[in-house]
Amino acid sequence: MTDLREITTNTVESSPGFWETPGRSRVSYPDSGHDLYAKIEELSFWFLHRNACILSAVTGVSPKKPLIDIGGGNGFVAKCLTEAGWNTVVLEPGYSGARKAYDRGLRPVIVGDFDSVGFLDGVIPAVGIFDVLEHINDDADFLIGVRRKMHADGYMFVTVPAFGILWSEEDVIAGHFRRYSLSTITNLVEKVGFQVIYGTYFFSFLPIPIFILRAIPGFLGFKATQELNEYHGKHIFKGKFAGWLIGCFCSVEKFFISKHFKIPFGSSLLIIAKNTAGGPGCD
Repeated sequence: MTDLREITTNTVESSPGFWETPGRSRVSYPDSGHDLYAKIEELSFWFLHRNACILSAVTGVSPKKPLIDIGGGNGFVAKCLTEAGWNTVVLEPGYSGARKAYDRGLRPVIVGDFDSVGFLDGVIPAVGIFDVLEHINDDADFLIGVRRKMHADGYMFVTVPAFGILWSEEDVIAGHFRRYSLSTITNLVEKVGFQVIYGTYFFSFLPIPIFILRAIPGFLGFKATQELNEYHGKHIFKGKFAGWLIGCFCSVEKFFISKHFKIPFGSSLLIIAKNTAGGPGCD
């Protein structure tokens, strides 16, 4: 297990493997989100497929020690990566999410904001930022700060929601500031000093349903809710045919991503980027 005393200056181990740090998060995220997702993510086709795509993308990259899962939530992605051999540290500003990650058996878990942890410069080999960047108002400044703490050849893995045309009331409820295109996320990441070595859309079967069922109603003024039964229906398909069809799409996408083929559209984006010498934050 990673000894955080060797790479941070502002963390305290309040119980074995559970670390806390003072600080205020600059992540826009509803307090109820962790509790809501904890009830559905292990059965949700969306969370399961995102894990499968992330794992397929990173499999060709040698596991780094450690990978900091920034904004790791309930630890659902970190658990998947840990079971695949990655030494993963969950960093989550919300106490509820961090405790859920800890209860999943993940160690270490840090409660705190990335800025407040006090990572030493140049000590992080790899970071995962999975559906977090859209919750941060100044995403460029945040990435510069992350890069400053990374190895010169460190890897960054990112997922974000795709296409502004799919913006809906649910993005507002979720605390999103934006959705991205492959070109905008690539330009952002490379502007702050990373090199994108792979980028693709995924969830290629969702843009049309999202546009019809979320974006258009939002444009017309209908309000979305964050009720458990509604999310359960969106994430868990009970019909055999629907489940089979979604499974076929997911299998194809997983195969494409494992080969680093680019999928031309989808409701989410995934990129792998590598830190480069010099540039912003690495003086």
